[in-house]
This record gives sequence, structure tokens and C-alpha cells, in this order.
Amino acid sequence: MGALADRISIRRGMIVTYLFLSVAAATVKFVNADGAGVILVYVSATAFGLFFYAIFGLFPAYISHLFNKGDAALVFAFGNAALGMGGIAGNLVGGYTREFLGSFNYVVYADPCRGACIGRHRARSPSEVRPGESCSEPAV
Repeated sequence: MGALADRISIRRGMIVTYLFLSVAAATVKFVNADGAGVILVYVSATAFGLFFYAIFGLFPAYISHLFNKGDAALVFAFGNAALGMGGIAGNLVGGYTREFLGSFNYVVYADPCRGACIGRHRARSPSEVRPGESCSEPAV
């Protein structure tokens, strides 16, 4: 993913990564208990395996591209803390949702809506290119 991100930009590389992770999550939904759709488990595992850990390389690269060194360290520290807290809160909310509603289906259907909202917001975010820098030149 790093080589692809170098060619298409870090932001677009992250979008590709999240799209494939979404495919990995969505394919699990279609696996039946009787064994039908087992090939989808392999598709899901492959997509997850190839793209999950790319996040941990793309995210710091993206942060360092947008902020100077001191600010990037601070943003990355808070980002890691938010990631950890989000992992805890997501499991907690998911567990209560399952207990309260009796199914994870609502969470599974709400996740693409959340992703679309985040994608729409990111599409309207400022450009990665700093003033005076062309798209082909790396940030210094």
C-alpha cells in the first residue's frame, strides 16, 4: 500500500485501504451457518490481511505530511489514544446493542452509513498539497 500511496497520494491510499477493509467486513455477513459461502471467508481474510496493517503505516505518513514535526507528534499521540478509546467504546456499544436489540444487524447496516458520512466529509477536506508545492514533489 505504501508504493500505491506514493503514486496516488496518501489520502487516496487510505481510502483504498478502508474500502477493501469494508469489503472484508461485508463478505462475512454473507457466510451461512451451513457452510455456503465459505470462499467468502477466504476473500475476507485475504482482504483483511493485506490491508489492515497498512493503516499503521499510512496514518503516520499522512499526519507527518500535514503537520510539522512537533505538531505531528502531538496529533499522532492523540490519534493513537483516540484509536484505543474507540476500540474500547466500539466493543462496549456493540455489546450493549446486541443485548438491547437482540442482533448485530443494525450495527452492520449502520456502519456503511457511517463510512459514507466520513467519506463525504473527507472529500470536502482541504487538499494535502501545501502552498507552493506541486503534487509530484514530496513534502520536506
